[in-house]
Amino acid sequence: SGKNLLAPRGVEFSDARLQGKVVPGDAERANEAWIEFTPAAVLPRGGYQLAIVTDGGKSGTLAIEVDDLPQLAETEPNPSAKQAATVSLPASVWGTLAERGDVDHVAFDAKAGQTIVCELSAKRLGSSLNGVLTLLDPAGEVVAGNNDFDGQEDPLVAYTIHSDGRYRSEEHTSELQSHHDL
Repeated sequence: SGKNLLAPRGVEFSDARLQGKVVPGDAERANEAWIEFTPAAVLPRGGYQLAIVTDGGKSGTLAIEVDDLPQLAETEPNPSAKQAATVSLPASVWGTLAERGDVDHVAFDAKAGQTIVCELSAKRLGSSLNGVLTLLDPAGEVVAGNNDFDGQEDPLVAYTIHSDGRYRSEEHTSELQSHHDL
């Protein structure tokens, strides 16, 4: 979404192995453009850029992420463990921490010995979010957490599950006052 997106007529990508088109919209979506794109099978996972082309010129670039995991949209509201949507692994869950104090929860079932990798991608996608990622066990106890991983500004948690059960990831802004000791 953005300004001056009337009559988008094309899209340009940072890599020629990405092909796409503008999906026709309606007048009520004058400040939105929907893009459908397909990566070549040989395109590596990772971050790429796209720009929308209109009669007035080209938009600024927008970060996109190409992945081989199933992509799911966050289900709101999810500010508490009771409201967390349960997803099947492996998966990528896309969501938004819309305002300071917003907390998101995602639940998943895991088995003892399984290694879970949870990553919150914000800065590398162009967001100003300074996120915190916390992993909680079936009893709601914090088992792992991270704010900035390995010199990067986005958190990542890798954790080997100790017992079967429903675990939960919690994502929030670093400014949020939290009872968790990370």
